[in-house]
Amino acid sequence: MHKRKVTKEGRVNIPAELLAMFRIKEDDWVEVTSNRTSIIIKKFNDPQICAVTGKVSKNLMKFGETYISKEGLEIIKKETSEVT
Repeated sequence: MHKRKVTKEGRVNIPAELLAMFRIKEDDWVEVTSNRTSIIIKKFNDPQICAVTGKVSKNLMKFGETYISKEGLEIIKKETSEVT
């Protein structure tokens, strides 16, 4: 558990290890929602931006909650073939 103080502007610093875990980088967008008991912060997945390349593309495929372009798939294919 991480405890953080809220500033008078309403800002909260998110621990670096959580940012890394969820692959949230500087200038990324996040969604802020809530339910009855919690504030929920999620990385914003724009359906026009490839999760691998970070580039805008019109030909994206959805995998789970993320979108990947053909170029992104080629990068994944190349990197996974090097691992095996």
